[in-house]
Amino acid sequence: VYKRELATNNSTNSDSCLKSVVCERDQFDFISHPRPRHPWGKSVIYELHLGGFTNAPESRVSSSHQGTFLGLIEKIPYLLNLGITTIELLPVFSFDPSDSPFGVENYWGYSPVNWFTPHQKYIVGNDPLKARGQVRKFIAACHDYDIEVILDVVYNHTSEGNKDGPI
Repeated sequence: VYKRELATNNSTNSDSCLKSVVCERDQFDFISHPRPRHPWGKSVIYELHLGGFTNAPESRVSSSHQGTFLGLIEKIPYLLNLGITTIELLPVFSFDPSDSPFGVENYWGYSPVNWFTPHQKYIVGNDPLKARGQVRKFIAACHDYDIEVILDVVYNHTSEGNKDGPI
């Protein structure tokens, strides 16, 4: 009964709160989508914020994919036209948007709360089992277009804290 009430109560965060999810341990298919290996001296790296890069209507990303990994796939031709070889994504891991000074939202994604779990806003839909597939689809598309992907991981920025809150 409690679970049924949570599912219908719009005032809860049951759709977006952190949960454990057991998923298959299948490996990424590097045979079908081999990792590009551009020499560093010939690499052209484009660093971007996944949500911000594809979120605005001017991004020309389909409205259902704006701000997501699937939306970034739609921008690959644009990035290729710029001559990039590598996309460096600012933090994409699950983070708490309220982990910031009062009145300001944590937009950038630093201070993750769950390493290597995609941030829910960057996934299309609310099914946590589809998150992994959408990230893999993005990586596969990049590799298919000979684009490398670098993830910005900053281990000294976390949401850990004490009785006074995050530090």
